Amino acid sequence: MNVTAKIFYLPLMAALGLTISGIAIAGDQGKAAECGAKGFERMATELNLSQEQKEQFKKIHSEAKPEMKKNRDAMKENHEAIRQLNPADNGYDQAVAKLADEQGKLVAASIRQHAKTRAQTDAILTPEQREKAHQLAQERRDRKSSKREQGPRF
Repeated sequence: MNVTAKIFYLPLMAALGLTISGIAIAGDQGKAAECGAKGFERMATELNLSQEQKEQFKKIHSEAKPEMKKNRDAMKENHEAIRQLNPADNGYDQAVAKLADEQGKLVAASIRQHAKTRAQTDAILTPEQREKAHQLAQERRDRKSSKREQGPRF
């Protein structure tokens, strides 16, 4: 794969992986799960995924879900611990440094988990589906970029 393809293809797979991860993580969380399921079905339709590919996507993400939840929960706890620190206390700087190091490790673990999931989902796509997914991701990035340029709506 050439450098240009990597620049465009890797963010696509990240977005695809995060989208699917979000669906898997959402589980039975009401409206979030409903929106995630619609997003998955839209993506499956646009990529023309087979039933077997859909099942593989769901299996990959359901297997990744416990680790993702564990990482997310640990990051939330770590963030709350940082918020609870009192800047006036002795050892504040050291405590912040320790918690920041822990947070960095948690973020790294989360990135590795997402990368693993992304690689697994990528492996079940055909070359044509990968290209189509790249195109869809680029269109999504372009839409988001234009919305940011428009600024907030009041």
